[in-house]
Amino acid sequence: MFSRKLFIAVGLAATLTADLPSWISTIEVRTKLEEIFYTTVTFGTNTLAWRKPPKETRPALSQQIQQAPADAQLYYLRAREAEAQLDFPAAEADWAKFTQIAPNRAQAW
Repeated sequence: MFSRKLFIAVGLAATLTADLPSWISTIEVRTKLEEIFYTTVTFGTNTLAWRKPPKETRPALSQQIQQAPADAQLYYLRAREAEAQLDFPAAEADWAKFTQIAPNRAQAW
């Protein structure tokens, strides 16, 4: 009975993570971004990192941008989250700022 529940849980977790955008998989574990993008969920005896929705991540990214306004990656990530919420004017503003301060402007375009 336990192995059946475990099999279902693993299958559910695999299905849910399959829908994540590819850029999420490149976020390194144990960084400041982990706290912004993931919340910890206890499932039985396991602890899982669960993806937060964009409505929670955008304000957290805005706080990080206030602390480090020259970090182009934060503008990039906030633009992606704005697109996920279909807030295209905010995304365009972040994309413009990202291309202005990115270390390699040609690649940013």
